[in-house]
Amino acid sequence: MKLSDIFTETSFQVALLVGGLLLYLLVPNSIKPYVGLVMGLYIIASFFGETLSSAKERGWKEEAK
Repeated sequence: MKLSDIFTETSFQVALLVGGLLLYLLVPNSIKPYVGLVMGLYIIASFFGETLSSAKERGWKEEAK
């Protein structure tokens, strides 16, 4: 198992999002925008990663070129 495979595991993603939510609730107000930004960027990157891996599995990435 490669390190990149861990980030696509659903259980890891859920644990990271729940941890981010708890961190967001526990940190002071001055840091909350940064925690929200990091979690938002992770969600966006995760979405694009899943989309690309799905496209590779289906062979759509090669067809689009």
